[in-house]
Amino acid sequence: MDCKSCNKPQLTSFFCSCCNVLDLSFKSEDKFETLGLKKEYQIDKEDFEDRYLTLSKVTHPDRYQNLTEDQKTKVLNLSAQINGSYFSLKNDLTRAQLVLDHLISGGLVLNKKLLPDGFLFEILEIREEMDEPSIDDDRLEEIESEVEVLRKNTHKEIEAIFQDLTKQNILDIKHVQAVQTKLNTISYYDRILEQIEGKLDE
Repeated sequence: MDCKSCNKPQLTSFFCSCCNVLDLSFKSEDKFETLGLKKEYQIDKEDFEDRYLTLSKVTHPDRYQNLTEDQKTKVLNLSAQINGSYFSLKNDLTRAQLVLDHLISGGLVLNKKLLPDGFLFEILEIREEMDEPSIDDDRLEEIESEVEVLRKNTHKEIEAIFQDLTKQNILDIKHVQAVQTKLNTISYYDRILEQIEGKLDE
């Protein structure tokens, strides 16, 4: 999108870094749009951080002390929107879910609760061992490491599937469902890791 003032590409739809024009009326639930990013899982981490830093500086309240109260409120709202978008997209799993939600908005129907065969049984076994009265901190830490490896490997698989999706001209429902299923498994891993942390803190 080009700036109406200087006709150069804008950093986002509400800010031009060339002429420093800021549109305080901008509102969007789309976190990618807020940061001026394509709705893709793969992002350039350096560009991502640079965008956030630039937009944070531009919308810092100290720069707008001479505005009306209504305008100051709009700046604060825009700053909060930028921060929320940044932290959501910085999280790989949240970003994956947002991209997935965008893909299925075109009419694809997913089973959002689907898990791999036998997965719940594996989770049950882990939890049963964690709940044994005789378990000590050393074993809990071992389980924690094992689950972290499972989580990391699953995340790598998600990255690989997204890479395949970007290469395809036709959206493959099997690939999209595979991402959702793996995200579901990670949510279970995260809960186990939280439970282990709680037990270790007791």
